[in-house]
Amino acid sequence: MKRILIVGTIVLLIAVMVGTGVAQDNVMQLFASGEPAAQVIRCILFGLLIGLLLTSPPRSVYFRTVLGAGSIVLVVGSAAMLAGNGMLLLDALIFIEAAIIFAVDAIESPTTDRATEKKAPSGTPRRTKKAVA
Repeated sequence: MKRILIVGTIVLLIAVMVGTGVAQDNVMQLFASGEPAAQVIRCILFGLLIGLLLTSPPRSVYFRTVLGAGSIVLVVGSAAMLAGNGMLLLDALIFIEAAIIFAVDAIESPTTDRATEKKAPSGTPRRTKKAVA
């Protein structure tokens, strides 16, 4: 489910980047900014989301730190700029959605059950609990 959300966000980012960067005076520019700074932020988000798709848990501490810091900056910046009419609604919604994805991945456990699960070598009998009479 998380991968579907990430892929959907990537598709939305691509649509907004193309819609605001290529054409002049289209409907997309009513809801998202076509400024170069906004395009750079979208490209950075695109790269981080691709990084989330390509890496598998457990991710490195440094990558999770970058995700957590980026999440805080995105939420605070988006809320402040939206409140001051400095950002359009679609940009704010995309940035806050990406911030939520980053925050969830930043607080993931450093060890996951699948990655650290030790399997018994083949041919080794498994221990089972005996019923107490």
